[in-house]
Amino acid sequence: LPPTTLVVLPVPWDDLADKDRDMLRKLLHAVGAGMGRARIIHEPVLTESMIRAIDAEYAIVFGVDVDPPVNNTEIVKIGRTSLIRTVAPGELVESLKRPLWMALQKMYGL
Repeated sequence: LPPTTLVVLPVPWDDLADKDRDMLRKLLHAVGAGMGRARIIHEPVLTESMIRAIDAEYAIVFGVDVDPPVNNTEIVKIGRTSLIRTVAPGELVESLKRPLWMALQKMYGL
C-alpha cells in the first residue's frame, strides 16, 4: 500500500533537531496521518515523477524545491497526490505555522 502521507525533508530524519522531530510528529498526528502511515524521505529536489512513483495521498514538503515549482502553503495536485510546500523544519517560525496549519486543515479536509 502506498503511504497516506509523504514527508520530504532537506536532511535525514536523524539529523533534525529534537524539537523539529517533535513538531513533525505532532503535526502528523494532528492531521490524522501519524508516523505509522507516513513515509519520510530526504531529497534535494522533489520531481513530479518521484511524486507519482510514491503515489501518496498527501505530501508535505519542508524546505525542498519541487519541480515543477510550488509556492509555499499553496495546495497543488500531482497525480493523485495533494501536495503542500513550506520552509525547512528549523525555519518554521510561529508566524509561518498558522498559514501552514490552515492550509493543512484544508488539504486534509479537517
